Amino acid sequence: MSVITALADRRPKILVVDDQPVNIMILHEMLRPYYDVYMATKGNEVVTTATKTQPDLILLDIVLNDINGYEVCSHLKADKSTKNIPVIFISAKSEDEDEATGLKVGAVDYIRKPFNTAIALSRIETHITLKLQA
Repeated sequence: MSVITALADRRPKILVVDDQPVNIMILHEMLRPYYDVYMATKGNEVVTTATKTQPDLILLDIVLNDINGYEVCSHLKADKSTKNIPVIFISAKSEDEDEATGLKVGAVDYIRKPFNTAIALSRIETHITLKLQA
């Protein structure tokens, strides 16, 4: 049993939000051995999905078909049922300004695509552990 599972007494849940199915598939394959993975492809679905599933972490792309990830994160942080769920932006937007904006709207971390799997998993595990210890 991992430290995370022991803390949660269950498999932690991650909500992956990306408008590109291939990106969701890559993240799902990477995460499913360790976490229960939920998926959304539209920004407007995220608050409802997060309220219903109460994930331990949200991986959120910035570029979505309907509203951008910054707006989604702002909505999550403004909703009392989702404000304490940590958000990590995972995006191909690679400018420092993009990362700074993501952190300013409430994300706890920012992972740039393409990402190194081992490093991404380590950062995800760190933030889930912090959430579960709170």
